[in-house]
Amino acid sequence: MITIRTSILTAGVTALALSASAGAQTWSADPTFGSVNLNAGFTPDPYRVDVSAGGSISAQSRFSDCRGYIADAPDFRVHYSAGSLPLYIGVDADAD
Repeated sequence: MITIRTSILTAGVTALALSASAGAQTWSADPTFGSVNLNAGFTPDPYRVDVSAGGSISAQSRFSDCRGYIADAPDFRVHYSAGSLPLYIGVDADAD
Protein backbone atom coordinates (compact mmCIF):
# COMPACT_ATOMS: atom_id res chain seq x y z
CA MET A 1 0.00 0.00 0.00
CA ILE A 2 1.29 3.45 -0.87
CA THR A 3 0.26 6.25 1.48
CA ILE A 4 0.42 9.87 0.38
CA ARG A 5 -0.13 12.58 2.98
CA THR A 6 0.72 16.16 3.83
CA SER A 7 1.87 17.31 7.22
CA ILE A 8 2.63 20.61 8.95
CA LEU A 9 6.24 20.80 10.15
CA THR A 10 6.56 22.30 13.62
CA ALA A 11 9.45 24.36 14.99
CA GLY A 12 12.46 22.28 15.91
CA VAL A 13 11.77 19.56 13.35
CA THR A 14 14.53 19.09 10.84
CA ALA A 15 13.62 17.73 7.44
CA LEU A 16 16.11 15.52 5.68
CA ALA A 17 15.64 15.27 1.94
CA LEU A 18 17.14 12.28 0.23
CA SER A 19 17.22 12.29 -3.52
CA ALA A 20 17.76 9.31 -5.72
CA SER A 21 17.29 8.55 -9.33
CA ALA A 22 14.09 6.56 -9.37
CA GLY A 23 12.49 6.00 -12.70
CA ALA A 24 10.32 3.45 -14.34
CA GLN A 25 11.90 1.81 -17.34
CA THR A 26 9.32 3.40 -19.66
CA TRP A 27 8.18 6.33 -17.52
CA SER A 28 5.77 7.59 -20.18
CA ALA A 29 3.78 4.30 -20.24
CA ASP A 30 0.34 4.15 -18.64
CA PRO A 31 0.69 3.22 -14.95
CA THR A 32 -0.53 -0.28 -14.10
CA PHE A 33 -2.52 0.79 -11.02
CA GLY A 34 -3.70 4.22 -12.18
CA SER A 35 -2.89 7.79 -11.29
CA VAL A 36 -4.20 10.67 -9.23
CA ASN A 37 -4.17 14.47 -9.42
CA LEU A 38 -3.70 16.02 -5.96
CA ASN A 39 -3.60 19.66 -4.87
CA ALA A 40 -2.26 21.02 -1.58
CA GLY A 41 -4.80 20.35 1.18
CA PHE A 42 -6.25 17.30 -0.62
CA THR A 43 -8.75 15.00 1.08
CA PRO A 44 -8.82 12.29 2.09
CA ASP A 45 -5.42 12.80 3.71
CA PRO A 46 -3.73 10.38 3.65
CA TYR A 47 -4.63 9.28 0.13
CA ARG A 48 -4.09 5.51 -0.11
CA VAL A 49 -3.75 3.14 -3.04
CA ASP A 50 -3.02 -0.60 -3.10
CA VAL A 51 -0.50 -1.86 -5.65
CA SER A 52 1.33 -5.12 -6.28
CA ALA A 53 4.81 -4.01 -7.28
CA GLY A 54 7.20 -6.12 -9.31
CA GLY A 55 7.14 -7.63 -12.75
CA SER A 56 8.85 -10.05 -15.10
CA ILE A 57 12.08 -8.08 -15.74
CA SER A 58 15.14 -8.91 -13.63
CA ALA A 59 16.14 -5.62 -11.97
CA GLN A 60 19.78 -6.69 -12.08
CA SER A 61 19.61 -6.86 -15.90
CA ARG A 62 18.89 -3.10 -15.92
CA PHE A 63 20.69 -1.90 -12.78
CA SER A 64 23.68 -3.96 -11.60
CA ASP A 65 23.18 -3.19 -7.88
CA CYS A 66 19.45 -4.02 -7.83
CA ARG A 67 17.81 -7.33 -6.98
CA GLY A 68 14.27 -8.54 -7.57
CA TYR A 69 11.89 -8.08 -10.47
CA ILE A 70 10.44 -4.93 -11.98
CA ALA A 71 7.81 -3.98 -14.53
CA ASP A 72 8.45 -1.86 -17.61
CA ALA A 73 5.60 0.57 -16.84
CA PRO A 74 5.19 2.67 -13.67
CA ASP A 75 3.04 1.15 -10.91
CA PHE A 76 1.27 4.42 -10.02
CA ARG A 77 1.59 8.09 -11.03
CA VAL A 78 1.01 11.14 -8.79
CA HIS A 79 0.49 14.64 -10.19
CA TYR A 80 0.81 17.09 -7.28
CA SER A 81 0.29 20.85 -7.14
CA ALA A 82 2.22 22.05 -4.10
CA GLY A 83 1.16 24.60 -1.53
CA SER A 84 2.85 25.48 1.77
CA LEU A 85 2.81 21.90 3.13
CA PRO A 86 5.33 19.19 2.20
CA LEU A 87 4.25 16.01 0.42
CA TYR A 88 5.20 12.67 2.00
CA ILE A 89 5.00 9.33 0.20
CA GLY A 90 5.24 6.16 2.29
CA VAL A 91 5.05 2.43 1.68
CA ASP A 92 3.70 -0.35 3.90
CA ALA A 93 4.87 -3.70 2.52
CA ASP A 94 4.71 -7.32 3.68
CA ALA A 95 8.19 -7.98 2.23
CA ASP A 96 11.24 -6.07 1.06
